[in-house]
Amino acid sequence: MKKKRPVLDIPLTATEIWLEIITLAIIIFTLLLLKNNYSLLPAEIPTHFNSVGTPDSWGSKTSLLILTGIMLVTYAGLKIAERFPQYYNYLQPIDESNAAYQYLNGRMLMAFIKTETVMIFAYLIWGTVKIARGDLTSLSFCFLPVVLAVMAVTVFYYIIKLSKKKDG
Repeated sequence: MKKKRPVLDIPLTATEIWLEIITLAIIIFTLLLLKNNYSLLPAEIPTHFNSVGTPDSWGSKTSLLILTGIMLVTYAGLKIAERFPQYYNYLQPIDESNAAYQYLNGRMLMAFIKTETVMIFAYLIWGTVKIARGDLTSLSFCFLPVVLAVMAVTVFYYIIKLSKKKDG
């Protein structure tokens, strides 16, 4: 039987607070962007992009609402998950001596992933609106490599941090 992990009340760090403010600002920006542009969009908008950011599929503008809904549900899910670091999978066994270190770093990883994910959705929504309105012809060709690199660096950084036991 698995040993029960300690449940700790670790205060939010300044970094976590700033990430949350940034994330909420991006969500508000995205919602305002949609509110101000949705009625101006043509019936068909880009719904898929190839690896260099060129639209390769078009569909109903309702897909923007679905994409926004997915962004909000993903945000909410990650926000809830942040509150329960004792249930994450860790590279080290968790006990009283290392729980605070592991939980804080696990929570920080979730906070960064949450912000990065919302940024990705916001950029896709913004780019789709711009292309649909004729202001752009494609997303930046750097989008996919940058997203993959940023996510990989974030995950690997925290894997390295979390691989250390850090007894209290």
